[in-house]
Amino acid sequence: MKRVIAGLVGVVLIAAGAAGIAPAAHAATVWDFPAGTITLPEAFSSNTANLAISSLQITDGSITSASMTLSSNAGMFCRPNGYSGSVASFADTGFAGCVGNLSFAVDSQGRLTVSSQALGNSHFLFNSSVTSSLVGTQPIPVPVDLAGNCPASYDAAGGVIKFGLATGHPDATAWELVVNGAPSLPAESFAPGTELEIPIAYLESGQVYSATITGTRTDGKVVAFCTTPVVTAPLPGAPSVDGDVITPIGSSTATANYSVTDPLTVQGIEYQIDGAGGWIRPGGNPPTNGAGGSFTLSGLADGKHSIQLRSVGFNSTTAITAGNSKGFVIRQSTKTGSNSNRPSQGSTSPAIGSSPTKPVAAPPAQPVSTVAGTSNGAGTGTNGALAANTGDAGIDAPCLAKDGTLYPNQYSTVGSQLTMAPNTHGMGAARSFIVTAGALPPGVQLDRAFGVLYGVTTVAGSWVTTVQATFADGSTKSSQFTTRVDADAQTLQYAAQNIGVVGSRVAIAASTNAPVTGTTYKLVCGELPTGTKFDSRTGTITGTPTAVDLMPIPLRVAESSASGKAAASFLFVVQKTGFTAISYPAHPHLRAGHTARVRPTITGVGEIALFRMWKGKLPRGLHLNAATGLIWGKPLSAGPTHTITLHAVTKGGALLTSNPMRISTRR
Repeated sequence: MKRVIAGLVGVVLIAAGAAGIAPAAHAATVWDFPAGTITLPEAFSSNTANLAISSLQITDGSITSASMTLSSNAGMFCRPNGYSGSVASFADTGFAGCVGNLSFAVDSQGRLTVSSQALGNSHFLFNSSVTSSLVGTQPIPVPVDLAGNCPASYDAAGGVIKFGLATGHPDATAWELVVNGAPSLPAESFAPGTELEIPIAYLESGQVYSATITGTRTDGKVVAFCTTPVVTAPLPGAPSVDGDVITPIGSSTATANYSVTDPLTVQGIEYQIDGAGGWIRPGGNPPTNGAGGSFTLSGLADGKHSIQLRSVGFNSTTAITAGNSKGFVIRQSTKTGSNSNRPSQGSTSPAIGSSPTKPVAAPPAQPVSTVAGTSNGAGTGTNGALAANTGDAGIDAPCLAKDGTLYPNQYSTVGSQLTMAPNTHGMGAARSFIVTAGALPPGVQLDRAFGVLYGVTTVAGSWVTTVQATFADGSTKSSQFTTRVDADAQTLQYAAQNIGVVGSRVAIAASTNAPVTGTTYKLVCGELPTGTKFDSRTGTITGTPTAVDLMPIPLRVAESSASGKAAASFLFVVQKTGFTAISYPAHPHLRAGHTARVRPTITGVGEIALFRMWKGKLPRGLHLNAATGLIWGKPLSAGPTHTITLHAVTKGGALLTSNPMRISTRR
């Protein structure tokens, strides 16, 4: 059994028993009892008897030394003449004599119980027992070093540091693990044989960690200890600019393709232009797989430039890994006969390759995606001459490209979600995508594993982009398309990819800054899965999907109000019953000041790369473990109900949205 402790400042080792573990060698447990008198209720012909003790030691349940005198209030007495384990034998020493045994037992609190049993002439020593008020004390033990029995390691797949304890100590009744000398949490039950996991998301990248494990007996004395090996929390993986930066001639924009090593350790990618100014995070999104992505730079001056990448680790602004630097040139003036869309440094655009001989329909079922924050646009829309229903980039732009062209012209509004999947029908299985010319709209990225364009557009304008797909047989296909972004003040966002399950009810809601009254919604692109419906008053999609749809056409919703308009595009994937689920308790009830752990149930989605908040805010004192989805901590106070929804991104690139969770905190 494994338990995850979502915390760094001191943790308690939690484990389950393991059969067949050999006990460690240890010093004897000795109980010393002080001088005193124990009264036995029946002895010597119904008279009470007193057992005077001046010295008594019981070692591991056996009497090792004693000075005892047994007497009655009638003046009769006898004394022990032998010891046998936990029994003292009394023999005839007076004119009337006494024959019998006294047995001794010690409980876990050190309290002494004495029982008598008559032998031979039973009227001299009757059966009786009493728990005395005498409490024994154990000598201070010499702690045993369990060196080599407490391994520590970094698990890259799980994103955790693991501390373990292979063998225990028979006298230890409680165990505690303290990391880097920090105070620990309250102790919990423990039996040796398993391990403790500390999520990397709650460790400082690059920090060295070690732990001390101590075992204590009932009186709190340490009887065993073990110091773990040193483990270093990994620094964030290194980012790199792949190939040349794409710099269209006649434009002030450039597009960079990048990849990241070990993306599980990376909280975000940042870049800096020309070694000056602040570091910028493209699109506000962390990388989610080793294939990396693409982002666009805008507003660049003519001349030579350089771009530097770096990765930022979890929970630390100083845990940074620098990536490579790449030079490029911006030429806003176009010369006659020049190539207007080419990579910098003299490279030419790749030639369009032939289609594979074995066509296979392969629109992506698992795109990388995220939802960034809103951004209200301003100003006047561009390319107004592009009319609706003409195939150009207007509100009724095509939902999907024609077969053989990968991407259609696209349309969005500033601050709204834009998502488009490539159409690879008849081209075979695509294995990678890359921007080879032009630029993506600011805020939009290309998932290079599945070819999905996604993001929240931030700048109005018109962008011409060329994306090349490489297929499993080595052939390539390029597609050039235009993306128009209008600068309306209204914004509209959905989760870039929503995943439903056959037979399970869904509710996909929009996020908008439009007024509630007078706003209408229209589904202008794509078809809803069977069993679901669209509400033109709220823009919400509800219902229960009845059929699997792993390769849907992107949906586009148009929003209109007296204040303006907006358009958002997104994916709605439906998978089979029981295949996909990221669910939390619908309404957990927590108590202020008490430790809480709310865990997600994850089924059928593969490994999760990252959890993050999408809507709502956790009560003060609670935290989200980005690696495991665990919500943990101590709510600081009782208060109103908090409604939150989370996103989980799989290592395969799929964006999953959890059920809404209403967290209540009471005193």
